[in-house]
Amino acid sequence: RHRTRLIVHVMPLALSKAVIVSTMDTPQMRAEPALSLPSSMEGDGDGTPSQAEEDAHHLSPALVDDDAMPMGVTNYIEKKVIDLANCDYKDKDLEALLPIIEENSNLRVVILRKNNLNLQDGTIVTALSKNKNLHTVCLSENEIGVAGAKQLPRLLVANTPIIATLNLCSCKLLDDGAIQIADALAQNKSLKSVELCSNFITHEGGVKIFDALIHNETLTTLNLQNNCIGDVAARHLAQTLATNRSLRSINIGHNQIKDEGAEHIGEALKQPSTLKRLWVHQNLIGDRGTQALLRGLADNFTIEKLWFNGCMIGPKSYMALLKALEGREKEKVVRGVELKRNWK
Repeated sequence: RHRTRLIVHVMPLALSKAVIVSTMDTPQMRAEPALSLPSSMEGDGDGTPSQAEEDAHHLSPALVDDDAMPMGVTNYIEKKVIDLANCDYKDKDLEALLPIIEENSNLRVVILRKNNLNLQDGTIVTALSKNKNLHTVCLSENEIGVAGAKQLPRLLVANTPIIATLNLCSCKLLDDGAIQIADALAQNKSLKSVELCSNFITHEGGVKIFDALIHNETLTTLNLQNNCIGDVAARHLAQTLATNRSLRSINIGHNQIKDEGAEHIGEALKQPSTLKRLWVHQNLIGDRGTQALLRGLADNFTIEKLWFNGCMIGPKSYMALLKALEGREKEKVVRGVELKRNWK
């Protein structure tokens, strides 16, 4: 077995404001330059960039001008990237652009983040689904809601989709919208990364998503950060990990998961899987859940990094966890454990 040296990141209690901001940095889409990808879309951790990273490296950002739409649609005829983020467009404002989205064979990336799109009339989804060269679609921070989410399965299932990266963070999907996504994931064979953070998803939607992934053999990255899936959905995640052989990165940080949920995940970590990176930060995990996760890591040789900052373990368990991990630094593949700000 390949072994690498464990690096444990420890922060003193007296943290500066700047450091606190950095420790709370978590992988989700932010208002960055057009092709900046969220951390959870990163490569496989083995030095090989993801396809999304390769596309972002080679593609030039589209020149976005608020006055260019819809009059300047010809500017996008041969673009590899269409970036209309933060333009306050509604669905009808993009009507003139839709034929180009459908027919542009060079198009690889469409970014429509932070507009007022609801997708309810289906025209945008239809255009996206007809282009068979698209790799990445970002629809985060729109007003999609449950009604708009009903259109999304056509993008993920119908007409042999090839989209590999989909960002739907902060789209007010709720459980009903998450169920629509889950039903599509059970059939989809192209998607590798999906971002569903900050969508008010509870255990009901979380259970459906994790159950769907039992049948999915392509998704490698799932971001459910900042929802409310809780312990019930965490149990279903554990069941999924027992059979799924494609997931490499899962973010369930800030999801009201307690010790019971951590115990289920800890049990799952004892079994062989492809999972390399796990975010459980900012949950309600205490000493009991920490011990369960520690037991799961004891014989796990695939996990490379665990984000555990902002949970609720006490000083004694905190130090015991550090000591236990350090004691096995030559025996484990775990390369880094984020344990910052973990005092009750």
